[in-house]
Amino acid sequence: MAHSPRKGSIQLQASSSTQLVEQLQAMSHPPKNLSLSAFMIHFATQLMNKRGELIRTDTPDHFIDDLIRASYIRISPEK
Repeated sequence: MAHSPRKGSIQLQASSSTQLVEQLQAMSHPPKNLSLSAFMIHFATQLMNKRGELIRTDTPDHFIDDLIRASYIRISPEK
């Protein structure tokens, strides 16, 4: 489930890293028919080109951990 709490941000709820990556993929501009691995590689390549951030794509957990480290996403406590 996604909603925008403030301009420029989107809030998602997921019970796992894989579910969060799937939600990011569903909201993305690359073709939706990419495998999850291909999506992570595509996304990581874009971040490397735009922000110089190295994002691991070997597992959804590493992918999400690196997006957090790069301040691309932030985990908020449940309310």
